[in-house]
Amino acid sequence: MTPTEHSQGRDNEPADATPAGRAPRRDAARNRARIIDAAREVFATQGVGAGLNEIAHHAGVGIGTIYRHFPDKEVLVGAALGDRFTVRRRGVVAGDRVVGYLPNTTHTVVAFLAAASIGAVWSACGQDYGAPGAATRFAKLEPVILFAADGYRWNGREHDRRAESDALRAALPTVRHTVRVPCLGLPVADDPHVSDWAEVTGGSEEPVFEQLPFDAPLWVLFSS
Repeated sequence: MTPTEHSQGRDNEPADATPAGRAPRRDAARNRARIIDAAREVFATQGVGAGLNEIAHHAGVGIGTIYRHFPDKEVLVGAALGDRFTVRRRGVVAGDRVVGYLPNTTHTVVAFLAAASIGAVWSACGQDYGAPGAATRFAKLEPVILFAADGYRWNGREHDRRAESDALRAALPTVRHTVRVPCLGLPVADDPHVSDWAEVTGGSEEPVFEQLPFDAPLWVLFSS
């Protein structure tokens, strides 16, 4: 994200923005959607530290097109990830703890950013841990939301963790709501206290990032 990239993009590409108050042209809307999709894919493989040039290349647009839709990278990160799960709808506020019993997937990044955007404290545990081991860690935090995957893939095999996820939820009395994450797409029983990933990521709200003190906690890490 350099001044050279910025100026070259603006000088050499046709504008696709529209005046304020008018509906965006179809190609402008299409470009914005392509950029967001590309950002999600790049962030999933390279993390949110990936550069805008890489995202532009992946989307098949110039860097100037990205700047016309997203004035800086933080706005793009919010559009690509932060608006996909609105934890506010579950009553989560700054200082609450949100935990994930998840493998290393895009879902984990999205859930973390959603929690961080409102000042909630995030913690996660891999699913190679059994429910008792994960509960020993998470119970100390008194989490209010649990993200739990149905399983994970490792070394060419699928590992079903639905029973462990249910046992973990039962061992965390402070959890008010659980979000199922379909890493394997396995069927699960209906439960009024459990939401599907698709259900809670279907909103289109613009992300709102709370302004917190510099020393506000972001996550809790556990050593082995």
